[in-house]
Amino acid sequence: MMTELVRMIEETVASCDDVTLYDAFFNEHSRTLRVFIDARAGVDVELCARVSALLSRRLDQSDVIAGKYRLEVSSPGIERPLRRGEHFEKARGQMIKVVTSDEVLIGTLFEVDDSGVRIKTEGGTSYLAYSRIKKARVIEPALVKGGRA
Repeated sequence: MMTELVRMIEETVASCDDVTLYDAFFNEHSRTLRVFIDARAGVDVELCARVSALLSRRLDQSDVIAGKYRLEVSSPGIERPLRRGEHFEKARGQMIKVVTSDEVLIGTLFEVDDSGVRIKTEGGTSYLAYSRIKKARVIEPALVKGGRA
């Protein structure tokens, strides 16, 4: 189901000019499909509504998701999660927060390769393999100074 669902989401989002799929999740328990989109010109409510209408129509015409479900389409936000290599690549030069099993690092992402990322922190530089990263997101520098990151 997931492969077909992801393909349908990607095709639908790609049919909208200048819109890309950032990420998508289906929560079986809540029956909620969350789709995160991005666009060079930014994501606004009208764009989310347009993508939602197109995607809803395609999903309702197929049997990819059996039964009732809830569809949510939005931007990944300013403090967007970083889950895949392309997410990290787009965040190069930005401040990020990375959680591993044994540390939390906050710094500027300055290198991305196929195996991991290098960030510059107050204490120096650290290379983290993707396999070590439990959670990562872009953060707003003002929030770090305010102690909220």
